[in-house]
Amino acid sequence: MNLLEVRGLRKRFGALVATDGVDLDVAPGEIHALIGPNGAGKTTLLAQLAGELRSDAGSTRFDGQDLLRLPMHARARRGLVRSFQVTRLFRSLTVGEHLAFAAQASGAREPAPGLLERAGLAGRARDPVDALPHGEQRALEVALALACAPRLLLLDEPMAGLGAQESLAMGERIAALRGTCAVLLIEHDVEAVFRLADRVSVLVGGAILASGPPAQVRADPGVVAAYLGEAET
Repeated sequence: MNLLEVRGLRKRFGALVATDGVDLDVAPGEIHALIGPNGAGKTTLLAQLAGELRSDAGSTRFDGQDLLRLPMHARARRGLVRSFQVTRLFRSLTVGEHLAFAAQASGAREPAPGLLERAGLAGRARDPVDALPHGEQRALEVALALACAPRLLLLDEPMAGLGAQESLAMGERIAALRGTCAVLLIEHDVEAVFRLADRVSVLVGGAILASGPPAQVRADPGVVAAYLGEAET
């Protein structure tokens, strides 16, 4: 049984069709990458799944439950948690204070032990966020999402703005989540995607063009023509 089942999801902004009948499945514990050209609707889709945007049509089922009318906080309480493409942190607060607030928002009294170590931030609990380099701020974003005890973690470009070594470290952190919670991530670094993901779905023009194991998707002529031919040049 899939953890997430999306059928016919649509979202329009006036005349602009952002998502156009999206069908998508995410299995428990898998790392599932969502790729596609700019403007394909990827971030809009994540916002719909998280409950930040209300869908115009379609269904979203999480662990068999219909989520379509549930707001963002109710979805997060059920384990559907989103991290964002742009780092959203309070610069004057410490790393530990951020984690405490995130845990309280999810209904926990305190963060789970070992979160900072899992995020590569051991020893940073008392440091203010503005003292962290960009790569560690992105790692904190993932740690904040993990503090909410996700069953499905939605990540929007977790490697954006990172250097080569920082990207590798972020990939290792995400890979370590395999089997503990499912991950659906948007990422433009296609090499990282094909190294990391168990399954890849390609969104073009607001609809899923292909979905399957990385090798199968990478060899798909339609995917090469619509996206990979440009992305890998």
